[in-house]
Amino acid sequence: MRAPVKLALYFAGLVVVFVCSYAVAGAVVPPEAVRDWMDEDVPAHPSGPADPSAEPDGGDDHSPARPHPAGEDDHDQH
Repeated sequence: MRAPVKLALYFAGLVVVFVCSYAVAGAVVPPEAVRDWMDEDVPAHPSGPADPSAEPDGGDDHSPARPHPAGEDDHDQH
């Protein structure tokens, strides 16, 4: 057999497997389980992109919990 024919048969087999799996899941999994799964709480971690300027430990350079180095204060001196 030639390679393109083998690949086509392989991908056709994958499609058959996924379609059958979807059909079996639709017949076996109760709708209440799907609703409960969809209504679960939001995960603890935000889904947005991370702030590239944040430190790896989650703090930032201007955190009020972190003391300033000696001789610096919170206000800019102009």
